[in-house]
Amino acid sequence: QAINEAKMQISNAPTNGYMLTAQSGNTGGLTWAEAGGGAYNLLSTTTISSAVGTVDITSNIDSTYRDYMFILSDIHTSADDVTLNVRVFSSNGSPDGTANTYNWAGVGYRSDNAGLNTADAAHDYGQISLWGQGADANEAGSVILYMFNPSGTTHNKSFMSTSMAQTIDGRTAVGTNGFLYRNGTVAVTGLRFAPNAGTIQSGVIKLYGIS
Repeated sequence: QAINEAKMQISNAPTNGYMLTAQSGNTGGLTWAEAGGGAYNLLSTTTISSAVGTVDITSNIDSTYRDYMFILSDIHTSADDVTLNVRVFSSNGSPDGTANTYNWAGVGYRSDNAGLNTADAAHDYGQISLWGQGADANEAGSVILYMFNPSGTTHNKSFMSTSMAQTIDGRTAVGTNGFLYRNGTVAVTGLRFAPNAGTIQSGVIKLYGIS
């Protein structure tokens, strides 16, 4: 007899233009997914349209890909002079805010020729943007964040980010930052994003698996 979609065990509803992919952890081992655009495979899109204190991304982070990338675009905050911070979810299902678990270092530059070097050897969160951005309606920041081997259980987890923000005085600020999550025996299963003050008013966060 003819095989059609209704007779197959597929874990989700179809979308025109999507392709059928093998996903061993899903019902029937088959899932409709957007066609990949090369090495970067879009896994999720989170759109922020109202004020939130934190944004949790806790799906699609597993051993399917060794490395992952987040793109945070047009992140607009309610408070002035803020940076974006991260806490990781591990196998216990909660964001880890343990003291002295994270450290970071970074360097940045601003359009008025001011430079910035920052570092913290022991904190309860990781930092992914380096320069406080403004909260005016036309001001926002964007970040590209790489997460390396989150499912590994041998080494401390490494993260690297490049950020751009419009500061409270309307200047352009860019920076590169790296941070460590210093609990190498625990797999990372998600991230919590939060500004260090106020709320996130709007923005989009996309998660990609890197082939």
